[in-house]
Amino acid sequence: SNEISTNIKHNEKFFRYLNYLELKKELHHSIKPLTSV
Repeated sequence: SNEISTNIKHNEKFFRYLNYLELKKELHHSIKPLTSV
């Protein structure tokens, strides 16, 4: 059961990382038009 909880923690980090990447992408897209002007 310890292994499972470690796995869950790992997944949490992974999903946070994915969220972070998505946020970066969104930011990039909203900033891009500003820099191109």
